[in-house]
Amino acid sequence: ARDMYTRAQQLERRGEWGKAAAAYRLTWNQEPGWTQALIDESRMRRAAGDTDGALAALRRAPFDPDALEQEARLLIANDQRREAVEVVRRLMPLRPEWPDVHLLLADALSSSEPSTAATALRRYMEDAARLDEDELVRVGTAIVLGLASNTQRQEADELASRVLQLVPDSPVVDTLREFHRDEEVH
Repeated sequence: ARDMYTRAQQLERRGEWGKAAAAYRLTWNQEPGWTQALIDESRMRRAAGDTDGALAALRRAPFDPDALEQEARLLIANDQRREAVEVVRRLMPLRPEWPDVHLLLADALSSSEPSTAATALRRYMEDAARLDEDELVRVGTAIVLGLASNTQRQEADELASRVLQLVPDSPVVDTLREFHRDEEVH
């Protein structure tokens, strides 16, 4: 399995994504517990434009937290957010102490249920020892705009204010700053 994995990495470095994906799959077939091989296969399939194949690879390990995390991220990236919520909810009991699961949930819910997403994001902000500032701002901005468009402007302003307190110097907070300033004027 190790030799096949090394071969897959070589193929990947050469940009031969389809062949690399096949080699990563062979690695998994030879050693079914090697989750990283599945994740790498998924990444190669996605690079080759095969999103369905990328998801199928990850779904061969339905109870592995790393595979579930990657599946949720891939679903969010492809705007399959309802499915992503289901995957994140399966991930939560497998990683109960991992704060980033709340960030993933907030991201998955940001467009459909901004108030529930805001609750998950607040939990992430409370629990995370080290915040992923760019992701916090990206997800926080989406939730704030979703709340504001649902006439939940006070909740939106409170969330924007909290994110700005945590990452005041981030270069990507302009939208939040503008929103918060507008709310202070009104």
